[in-house]
Amino acid sequence: IRLLLKLALCNAGGLNTFRHTRDRAVRRRWLLLAAARVLVGAMVAGYAAALAAGLDALGMAGLIPEYLFLVSALGVRIVELFKAGPVLFDAAGYEQLACLPVRRGAIAVSRFLVLYLEGLGTSLLVLVPGLAVACAATRPTAANVLAMTVGVLLLPGLPLTLAVLLGAAVTAISARTRRSSLAAAALTILLVLALLAGCAVLGWQSEQIDLSGPEFWRNLAAMVDRQIGRLYPPARWFGRAAGGDRAALALLAGVSVLPAALVAGIAGRHLGSLCTALNSGAGRGRFVLREQKAASPLRALMIREARRYAACSSYMTN
Repeated sequence: IRLLLKLALCNAGGLNTFRHTRDRAVRRRWLLLAAARVLVGAMVAGYAAALAAGLDALGMAGLIPEYLFLVSALGVRIVELFKAGPVLFDAAGYEQLACLPVRRGAIAVSRFLVLYLEGLGTSLLVLVPGLAVACAATRPTAANVLAMTVGVLLLPGLPLTLAVLLGAAVTAISARTRRSSLAAAALTILLVLALLAGCAVLGWQSEQIDLSGPEFWRNLAAMVDRQIGRLYPPARWFGRAAGGDRAALALLAGVSVLPAALVAGIAGRHLGSLCTALNSGAGRGRFVLREQKAASPLRALMIREARRYAACSSYMTN
């Protein structure tokens, strides 16, 4: 598992190509892309810190941990939705490893760990600066800081498990359609829209409470806390754990670890058959030569570019 994970991380983001290539153009392109990633990461971290500082200024510093946990979990789920299915159930990569003395379980666990580390990196960009602001405002004890650290490490578990299941469904459905890239893009967009619609509906279903008078901020904080609990209960458990509730931390650990372990175990036991079943497409029928049609150079070039555009589902989805 350690060896496969190391190889996957070395190949992530074209790192091995950068390390071994002698082409200056390739190295320059990699450095520019790395600088862009650092810039985006700094922007996300700055936004999270500003959001936490805003909550603190409103007197709701106690809501910072669960609010940022919710934001991070939704971010991990949306980001990993694009990659979970293709990474975990990559048939071509599995065929290359199947002939080696490596157990299927090790392949599945190493791929799951790659997804976990990517999700953890995404969540750390939001949680580390935000929780730093929260700690400066509330002065938590060492035990509470340790509980928050454990909760941060547990965060990608449940979103990643849901992303794997949804990603597997997208992979299976798109592989059985003639225009697989179009189908994958359409399904992914529908899932993201359904997630955003669910967030909006739960946000509109707020309780009618008194938001006037001297209890304004306290009532507002209570309303936000209830809405977070309805939208994503693990976020509320993380907030309780950050405040010293060890039962909430244990509940968060169980909900995060057990489903992930179950999915990883099933994938490891049946990885070969799952890769084949999810990536095998239906027969496309017999080719029949029909009348050929001529077109202008402009129309022909436009059709070619449209096919290139439609060949990448992630590009269309973005």
